[in-house]
Amino acid sequence: MPAMSAKERNRQAQRAYRERQKERQRATEQQVEELTERVSVLHRENEVLESALQAARTRSVERQGPAPVEEVSAPAVVLRLGELLPQIQLSSRDISALTLEGLANIWRRVVQTLSPCIVEAERDPGGHIQRRAEAMAGEAGALMWALMDYNVQLLKDFKHARLDAPGVPPGPSAIAQPDPAQGLALTTQQEALLQETRRALLSNLSALTADRNALCQQLNGIVDVEEHPGGAVSNYVAISGIVTQMQERVNAMRACHSYYISLAYTQILSPIQVARFIVQSYPFGPDLMGLLTALAERQPGGAEVLAPQPSDQPSSSSGPALPSDWHIARTVPISVLRQRL
Repeated sequence: MPAMSAKERNRQAQRAYRERQKERQRATEQQVEELTERVSVLHRENEVLESALQAARTRSVERQGPAPVEEVSAPAVVLRLGELLPQIQLSSRDISALTLEGLANIWRRVVQTLSPCIVEAERDPGGHIQRRAEAMAGEAGALMWALMDYNVQLLKDFKHARLDAPGVPPGPSAIAQPDPAQGLALTTQQEALLQETRRALLSNLSALTADRNALCQQLNGIVDVEEHPGGAVSNYVAISGIVTQMQERVNAMRACHSYYISLAYTQILSPIQVARFIVQSYPFGPDLMGLLTALAERQPGGAEVLAPQPSDQPSSSSGPALPSDWHIARTVPISVLRQRL
């Protein structure tokens, strides 16, 4: 039998390769069809459960009577701005749909109303003007907490965009203050607590980041479809599980950050200090993390990033003690949790 030419061998190799490719494609298509069917089954089961839940809610309403209109339409944020009647009311849906330009208009009005009150409050500490300024600062804080819950991306943009020109992209000049602590008249105890807050926040975030990176490496080591003698096998379930865990870590990082920032606003800074911080930060939104970093940079080695530590371990610092169970923020909205801190 004459030897096969190189050209013929190449054609046969290409033919065999195409056959293998077709087999892989057929196996993958079969996997997709099976997964699609499973998704359809789960979707139908979900519809059945949703229907049962809605029926249960309907029976509950029929037994208890209709809910008061105030409970159904109660706004998530109410800004009175020193007046008896609400000047601005926002529902959770309004906050979710809020744009940077809309938020800039609201915040400009807050600062314009708050600024003269702070000047008057410094002339008459403890008077009714100071109480009015503190109430407005509390309303502004409630708006920020609601953004944490319903529009976190807008909250990030809010801290770095110029609110007097929201259409201008943020640049290197988007820094609220060279020294954000200027004008706050922080006590030594407050500075120590704020620095401890930063240490605890960075320690927990470092641990969560390390955990997420480990999951990412694990994910990178998994191929979508593996070839076996019996056919192709999809790793869809394993991949979905790791992706879910990574998303949980990201959500935990957001909850941890929100918890410690809220703790600093509600437990360490006084209401009048919060009011000053809001006004002096303008035309940017108040960036408390910037304040914490500025305070840390005053200390030798204070601005260094902490080494990862277990997120359930307290900080090793000998400074003032702070509540450390930030995990509650993973299940309780920060706009509700701030009232418990």
